[in-house]
Amino acid sequence: MKACPGEPYFAHAMTVCSGLDFRAIAAISLDARWDPEGLAAAGVREDDLVVEPLLRRAAELGHIEAQFSLGALHAGGVFVDYDDLEALRWYRKAAEQGHPEAAYQIVKYLRLDPADHRMTHAPVLDDNELERLLAIAATGHRIEADFLHGVLLYDRHEDGRSPGFRERPGYRSIRQAAVQAYRPAMERLAEIHAETGDRWSGARWLRAAAQVAFLDADDTAARSLAVRSVRLDRSGSDEDEDELTSVLSAPVVELDWNAVFAWRGGGEAAFRMASRVAEETGGESAPAGWLRFAADFGHATAAMALGDLLDDEWIWEDDLDAGVEAAALFAKAAQLGAPGALEKARKAALQLGEHFEAEDGPEAEEEAQRWFEKAAALGCPEGAYVMGWRLLQPGPRHDPVRGFPALLASAEAGFPAAAWEVAECLRTGVGVARDPARALAWYRRAADHDFVAAKLHLGRAYRDGSGVEVDLGQALSWLALAADGGDADARYGLGLIHLEGLGTPADPEAALRWLRAAADDGHAPSLAKIAELERAPAEPGERFVVIDFETSGLSPNKGDRVIEVGAVEIVDGRIGRCFQSLANPGFPVSARITTITGITNAMLADAPPLAAVMREVSAFIAGATLIAHNAPFDRRFLRAEMERLDLWDDREVLCTLQLGKRAYPGLGSYKLALLAEHAGVQLPDAMHRALADAMATAELFLVMREWEGRPPSETEPLAIAEPAADAALLANTLPLTAPRQPDTGWRRWLPAFG
Repeated sequence: MKACPGEPYFAHAMTVCSGLDFRAIAAISLDARWDPEGLAAAGVREDDLVVEPLLRRAAELGHIEAQFSLGALHAGGVFVDYDDLEALRWYRKAAEQGHPEAAYQIVKYLRLDPADHRMTHAPVLDDNELERLLAIAATGHRIEADFLHGVLLYDRHEDGRSPGFRERPGYRSIRQAAVQAYRPAMERLAEIHAETGDRWSGARWLRAAAQVAFLDADDTAARSLAVRSVRLDRSGSDEDEDELTSVLSAPVVELDWNAVFAWRGGGEAAFRMASRVAEETGGESAPAGWLRFAADFGHATAAMALGDLLDDEWIWEDDLDAGVEAAALFAKAAQLGAPGALEKARKAALQLGEHFEAEDGPEAEEEAQRWFEKAAALGCPEGAYVMGWRLLQPGPRHDPVRGFPALLASAEAGFPAAAWEVAECLRTGVGVARDPARALAWYRRAADHDFVAAKLHLGRAYRDGSGVEVDLGQALSWLALAADGGDADARYGLGLIHLEGLGTPADPEAALRWLRAAADDGHAPSLAKIAELERAPAEPGERFVVIDFETSGLSPNKGDRVIEVGAVEIVDGRIGRCFQSLANPGFPVSARITTITGITNAMLADAPPLAAVMREVSAFIAGATLIAHNAPFDRRFLRAEMERLDLWDDREVLCTLQLGKRAYPGLGSYKLALLAEHAGVQLPDAMHRALADAMATAELFLVMREWEGRPPSETEPLAIAEPAADAALLANTLPLTAPRQPDTGWRRWLPAFG
């Protein structure tokens, strides 16, 4: 309240009569005048008569509360004669200074009370003054004033048939009063929706009004409103008693039951209502509405229970909105101290992050990161790991300085994959100062958690003297542990050690056993090394080369490039040398390509440049007839890459897919896997890697060539032209069934411990 010369007089008046409620006597009404008995019952003493002169003096000096209070004395006939015009005069003075209750009383008397309660000599409000007074009254948080202001604005300025009327001030004010359980506002809102043709919404608001009347023990009004709601919902049909009972017992989403239960015991009352509904239905009906009201009041058990209900909808019905709300409820329950809520909040945030991570688009990416960060903030070790790992990846989100602390927190909480990433950061100096000794300690901690990749790194470190002294005995020990854990790279490394006799006597047979164990998992370097060891050098004669590319997409015309090459030589009907290499295209590949091929951006980052790889390919295929499965696809990329290097010699490529159609007519599909299986060719475990596919194609070619009895002529349809559509190519290159999700990205580490 601003300083005013009348403040001492008003303060004295309040001291003299501190128990008098001026708002209670403020209504100007002949039926509501205070008589001496009423004043005595209210505890007003004769000595309080001094209040009126004090208030008058303060009001004359401009004190806003004194002006309102003096108006209230005249409105109620307290200490002075009843005088409605004098009451209005002082209310106007207070309203001009922004007094909400004074403005409301002016409107209530002059425009809202029944006609027989108005004096004929009372002034009349025009519409502009009415709107101004209601705007002032609405600032006083009196729900009736807010409602009346909304009705005036809606009736004067808005049209329910026009678009966007729900966003306009009048409608919003009416709805604000309605969600606070003010029955006149609820009924008016129902009328508005019915007028606009939204009978369903209108019926729901009438049901809400019926429930308020029911809770207020006004059974007659409750039944009348319920009947109106049923008739509106059914377009005029007769009501059904069971439906009326349902209307009066079920919560309504639009209603602000917080306001209702604030009058009747708060969250505990709402939770008891939820428990009662659950008991009456034998647990078959989940009282989500009542639980939500209780949770809004800060009831921890209700928040947990509602979170569980919504989490079930998220899991079993794939309701994303329910999952988001469940996560928020679990977090709220955790703040309120509910047992077990924190762990559920962590799990929910992590699951939402994983959900959005699987979606396409930058918005989904941002949402995924936000949920992983929420999980990390809740103390979830896996959430902190994923958050940090994603911040280490190339792209617009790249922020290793933020990523490393998250990984470190996860690692210190005992998450093995995070220990590995911390070690990698310390080794390479990403997000933190380079510290090889500290890195080695974290590799050991990851290895102690039975993390296979850490064992492989330790084996290589001791073999190569990377950060430690060379110790081939330790190298053999760590590589053997990693190999026993199923790591193909470790098995390949052991094969080379036994082959070369490093720290142990040379043992070609043991070397071949380790290489074969790695090759069984589709390990391309092992396949190439086995072929080199077991195949005799090619004799001069008829020479073919089977070639296969893994690419970043379907069309070089759209900027897609080769990311892996596999090539297998066939000389005089025998498989000879092999060539395989990843190739760095100079940009990251999409998650979809990683899903199909298993080739990650981390793998490509360490690969040789694509130009260097293609020069090696050019030398390997020189003078040979080329073969590929679905040849137009591979020929198109071969031509594009060779033309970049000015090495293209415009050769055709024989197609095993076309040969398969001649050899085995009538098959439903001529994809490589199905055709090879039909021809009795044993497939490697890992398809859609270049060398594995090239080797399978070579074996298939030899079987079909033997069946045909002659090599295919380049003039025959086997060397086909460019395809009509990329979609057809993709259909011929995908596996027969949906591929197993490869262990790539941050998920590749999750099964690697325990």
